[in-house]
Amino acid sequence: MQGVAGGLLAGLGYAVINSALPRWLWTRGSALVSAMWGVATVVGPATGGLFAQLGIWRWAFVVMAVLTALMALLVPVALARVDPAPAIPRMKVPVWSLLIIGVAALAVSVAQIPHNTAATFGLLAAGIMLVGLFVIVDWRMHAAILPPSVFSPGPLKWIYLTMGVLMAAAMVNTYVPLFGQRLAHLTPIAAGFLGAALALGWTVSEIVSASLENPRTVGRVVMVAPLVAASGLALGAVARHGDGSAWTAALWAVALLVAGTGIGMAWPHLSARAMASVNDPAEGGAASAAINTVQLTSAAIGAGLAGVVVNTATGGDEMAAHLLFTVFTALSAAGVAVSYAATRATRQAQPVGNVG
Repeated sequence: MQGVAGGLLAGLGYAVINSALPRWLWTRGSALVSAMWGVATVVGPATGGLFAQLGIWRWAFVVMAVLTALMALLVPVALARVDPAPAIPRMKVPVWSLLIIGVAALAVSVAQIPHNTAATFGLLAAGIMLVGLFVIVDWRMHAAILPPSVFSPGPLKWIYLTMGVLMAAAMVNTYVPLFGQRLAHLTPIAAGFLGAALALGWTVSEIVSASLENPRTVGRVVMVAPLVAASGLALGAVARHGDGSAWTAALWAVALLVAGTGIGMAWPHLSARAMASVNDPAEGGAASAAINTVQLTSAAIGAGLAGVVVNTATGGDEMAAHLLFTVFTALSAAGVAVSYAATRATRQAQPVGNVG
């Protein structure tokens, strides 16, 4: 239930950018929306670690429920009342597409549960095949999640794939607080802050990157972003684990900071380009809403993959941490191919920041 509500709110963020802001503000608006994720990723683990260290972890859920209720009370005050326009057609819900992509994410997520290796990799294979089935069904259905421009020769499909790879790579952070406690012997709150290093790099780099307007510069930044993220994760893979020294935590913090920088430097430009790379302006709303679908689905698949790597690793926590960073390094490095394809056709385009 929390995920359904959160997904609705998160999807509205990019939809509002597309419909309410001029095109030249899309990049900065996307950076602001994405910064919300970064701040939440900093505050969330740190707050959870604090409650865990105090031995009252259940109160973290109580605090979140109270904050959610307060936000609900602010909605009527913050949002202006708008009379409904009867001429707007009702949106059709892409039931089949949602069902298939949801089952695909679930299959990858639960793949970490079985202790049988064959069952684990069988669920992973099923999840991958369901993602392929989702693309086929969404392409053929009238009510779809992805805009029709995804299936055209344009760069939109590569833009979404780049976003998916970067978001999945960020899910290496799922087990960082756990390994911070077990291998670096950090307190729960310190381990929570260690997990926030990736979000800090993401947030700062995207705010800085959002000011870039030259299309060649933006294209190069987006193209090398997965490589920067991979270099940070590679540092985490080669860092010495399990010695309990401050150097272990420091190296992980630097590694995650660099990885987050690689993700954040590309994200606002990818979001703006996704909304601008449609063949028909009427697809802008669908393109903006699909950003959130790609983001959350990739996060679920990435988190499931992280769980599979950690739970199937042999040799203890030290080997599990090494394999986790190694696998996600390879995933990020593979993203260079799709980021190159995403920027190849847009490097000569007019920068979004100069429109208007």
